[in-house]
Amino acid sequence: MIPEVGAALKLLAAKMLNTAKEATWAGADDLRKWGEQLEGAVQAAGDTIARLLGKTASGEADIALANSSVYLDMMGHVVIAWMWLQRALVAHVRSSGAGEEDRHFYRGKLQACQYFFNWELPKIRAQKRLRDSLDRTCLDMRDEWF
Repeated sequence: MIPEVGAALKLLAAKMLNTAKEATWAGADDLRKWGEQLEGAVQAAGDTIARLLGKTASGEADIALANSSVYLDMMGHVVIAWMWLQRALVAHVRSSGAGEEDRHFYRGKLQACQYFFNWELPKIRAQKRLRDSLDRTCLDMRDEWF
């Protein structure tokens, strides 16, 4: 039996929010900030899902599908941010007792996480605005116009 899609998304969101909470309690300013950013991103993704499902339920599946690629881009960024934050938490814990070479390795993980949260995750704001508009540009295109 295939599990309910909503249940899988709720489970994923709960795991991401647990990681965000763990980061806010880790005692490092960067981790706290990234945890807060991830929490906001998960909320934005949840809002997106609710809006698209609402359009589908009201018989407007075509407009939801026309905006689905921007949702997938947004969700991909949120999941990758979560994965980087998990790695940053491990790096934070392990770096304190590590030798110099390992500390460099862990610092690299933290720097990569910082890059993703500073450069990539902010893109979801633009993706959310576009998705919220439920733009019809792609949906309204006609074959005969080519």
